[in-house]
Amino acid sequence: MNKLFTISLPVLLLVCFLPGCASVVTGDIERVRVITYPPEAVVTVTDDKGYLLYKGVTPANIPMRKSSGFFQRQDFDMSIEREGYEPVYMTLQGVTSSWYVAGNALLLPSGLGLLGWLVVDPFTGAMWTYEPQYVELNLLQSQVK
Repeated sequence: MNKLFTISLPVLLLVCFLPGCASVVTGDIERVRVITYPPEAVVTVTDDKGYLLYKGVTPANIPMRKSSGFFQRQDFDMSIEREGYEPVYMTLQGVTSSWYVAGNALLLPSGLGLLGWLVVDPFTGAMWTYEPQYVELNLLQSQVK
């Protein structure tokens, strides 16, 4: 009885925590690094509904939630502004994570990959990643005086 428990407990823990390779490796929050030259530009991030999610100065390491719901990626609009320089506007788009595709494909023979593909990673949002994940900009001086 004790030997069965010793063998089955690790297997049970593996089955509970391994499905959803992207969830295990990357989680549901991703940090996007923003660096500008010159520094101390104001970074503003809003979601697709216009809600303010972040406002700070560069350099910044911004935590971003990857999903707005089951199988729904979350995109963000970012503006970078500094007095005397041209403003920069960009969209951070959620794209399918390679951990979601490849990691769950490796688990497919065990049956856990299907669970990761269809339930775990879509539920946690870990199936998504952002592009770009790292923003480094040389701000251009404004021509308007």
